[in-house]
Amino acid sequence: SSNAYRDGPFHYCSNKNCEGVEFRRLKKWVEKRNIMFLGETHLKTLYNSGINTITKLYKLSEQGFINAGISAGMATKIFVEVQNSKTVSLADFIGSLSIDMLGRSESQNLIDLGFDTLKQFKDLHTSDLLSHAGYKQTKASRIVSGLKDTRQLIDELEPLLNLIAQEKKKVASTGALNQMSFCFTGAASRPRKELQEMVENNGGLVKSTVSKGLDYLVIADTTSTSSKTEKSRKLGVKLISEEEFIRMLS
Repeated sequence: SSNAYRDGPFHYCSNKNCEGVEFRRLKKWVEKRNIMFLGETHLKTLYNSGINTITKLYKLSEQGFINAGISAGMATKIFVEVQNSKTVSLADFIGSLSIDMLGRSESQNLIDLGFDTLKQFKDLHTSDLLSHAGYKQTKASRIVSGLKDTRQLIDELEPLLNLIAQEKKKVASTGALNQMSFCFTGAASRPRKELQEMVENNGGLVKSTVSKGLDYLVIADTTSTSSKTEKSRKLGVKLISEEEFIRMLS
């Protein structure tokens, strides 16, 4: 439509509710929430029959799926999946809403900084973020305006979902990495989540950005001259490889 425009790799629509944007948001939610049996074909069937928002999806009864054009057996399967997906953590909820720059890991990052209730996400101001390392004006304002634009949807979904209280990360108080802090960057042979859990299980702290007080930056190439590594050297952060990190655990 004439409302759509392109900005770098992204397509935007000046009308926030234009069809393409709505469908993509619904599709992304279904994928992120891992709702089985609801592939693009069934999703289009629902969308074309007026089930065009995440809110409407959660308000749909089993019969509603059939009325929308899904076969009875499949309607039952999808309905059960949709019900199961109602239980969601705060990070998964916010991270599945297609908000620019606010995916699941960024949401978790904010929760770890202490913004650990839905109310705090709703009341977030740019100035709240700027006081934390790693948030510059552009990123902070895009996150905040994205939350504002999605506010109505968040308010609609809140009573329909079962939000799990978000636990702050428990840090083992002792271990091989007692109170040492680590940031991971670049490629690694193991998933980053696994490496971060290794730190926490051994009493260390995980940081998402390079900042003053960080002990180690774990990186594939310790001779790298990227901005992150240069900043680390300036701040006196030690650069170590994944192998060196693993050795620290033994």
